[in-house]
Amino acid sequence: MNSNENKETNNVSNQQEINTKANAFAQEAFTNGSFDNNNKISKIKFILPVVLVLVTILGIGGFWLTKNPKKIFNKFVSEGFAYLYQNMSTNNLETIGGKGSFSYDISVNDASVKDILDIFNGITMDYEYKVDYKDKRMMLDLSSKYKNEDLIALSMYTKDSKAYVLLKDVYDKYLVSDIEGYDNLFSNSNNNEDIKTILQSVEKALNKSVTNDDFKTSTETIKINGKEVKTTKNSLVINNESYGRIFKKFSNALLDDDKFIEAVSKLSGDSKENLKESLKASMSEDVSLNNTEIIFSIYTKGLTNDIVKFALDVESNNTIVNLALTKTDSNKYDLAIGQNGIDMIIGSINIDKKSDNERTINLELNMQNILNIKLMTNYSIASNVEFNDLDVSDNINYEELSSSEAEEISNKLMATKGLAELINNINELFGLNEEENNIF
Repeated sequence: MNSNENKETNNVSNQQEINTKANAFAQEAFTNGSFDNNNKISKIKFILPVVLVLVTILGIGGFWLTKNPKKIFNKFVSEGFAYLYQNMSTNNLETIGGKGSFSYDISVNDASVKDILDIFNGITMDYEYKVDYKDKRMMLDLSSKYKNEDLIALSMYTKDSKAYVLLKDVYDKYLVSDIEGYDNLFSNSNNNEDIKTILQSVEKALNKSVTNDDFKTSTETIKINGKEVKTTKNSLVINNESYGRIFKKFSNALLDDDKFIEAVSKLSGDSKENLKESLKASMSEDVSLNNTEIIFSIYTKGLTNDIVKFALDVESNNTIVNLALTKTDSNKYDLAIGQNGIDMIIGSINIDKKSDNERTINLELNMQNILNIKLMTNYSIASNVEFNDLDVSDNINYEELSSSEAEEISNKLMATKGLAELINNINELFGLNEEENNIF
């Protein structure tokens, strides 16, 4: 073996080692910031979902020994779409279940609304749920407290296009109502391959629609945890000159993708012919950004291009709006939204892994020291949980409640300490009397 072959073999070996480390780092990031890959759980609505997706993508880590910004962006998009699919997929799952809690604290400098916020800051909620995809059933137990006193507790069970709600310790019959489009709530469990096809097609179309000339690279020093960090800023620039070309290439790539057209047709119910005509029509239009420039930037550091920051800048009519998300620790991220160099909103997201299936998320946002929002939630989730049927035969349609039954429910609700105190505080604040707050 000659020296060139030895060198190439060593390069391949080094590259494989780097890839292994990068993939291990990516796995750690996913388990710190999202569900484990084996769980493949969907249907969970996170706080600020777009930001949390970016948080997860930021944790992906290294993209090997490349200085090509387009390759870095392609890998960024690929890993992002893979994350979306993994957490939307319900393949091979008959049931899922989970539980969690939620609380918040909102404060303002405006005295006129401070008292209102102080009232509602005392509300906390706990929940537990199960979803049965096979037999199309759902369960939800929800309990809430106001200043540590019981507020409202209910159980809900859905089956055969009906919802059955039990107000615990208030009314001993299930209140039943019809649910329109009930089967659609479970439709995503049957179209995972179509969703995967669409995501893969969009990823390929994005790759085809941009060129190396649409990217630029620069060296930039940023601050992370108060320390200066030297990074490479990889930016995709979209402006008046490039937008029309990118848009038409993107649309044309989707038009030529028969699998994409078929998958969208299945999900939307529209014919493949109509979808193709819509894409052709959009390509024939003269599209423009109207003197707006959009810059997507990924900041990386080190030989393996560890991602440490994502930024979006939009400039139009001499106004620049920007969003930045910076990774400050293995499970913490700083968020900033600004305009013309002034931070309008700053905050942080902390995702703490308690176990393989349990997370605690703390989100804090501050708007120019005028408004401060703190959201605290923890949740756990599991797949293929036991789902026992409920006896809901003792029920009544809520529209058929008699006046005496409605009054009984109202009186028992008002006797709940937490709800009574909450309504009393609202009465005092707004000068209302008891009759004006009768919920029936």
